[in-house]
Amino acid sequence: RVLRELYVRGEAASFDLAYVDGAHRAAEVLEDAVLTWALLRPGGLMIFDDYLWMRDPIFEPGWDLRAQPKAGIDAFLRIMANELEIVHRAEQVIVR
Repeated sequence: RVLRELYVRGEAASFDLAYVDGAHRAAEVLEDAVLTWALLRPGGLMIFDDYLWMRDPIFEPGWDLRAQPKAGIDAFLRIMANELEIVHRAEQVIVR
């Protein structure tokens, strides 16, 4: 909600650094990524946390790909491939 409010208030392209952490469901991570990307200045860095985090299917029956951040981050990286540079990809992903 805060990301949408910042965008609506005209804060687009006003941040040099953004750290995306919180939601773990792929669709929510993708939404956060798209909104955050619009708030970054050209050349700004966006850091995704929990790229390799995953639920344990042994302890959580019904777990699927949609319940992990990596799927949302990977979708964003594919969609925006022509507009970003991947600076780092491990437990965290950093793009510019």
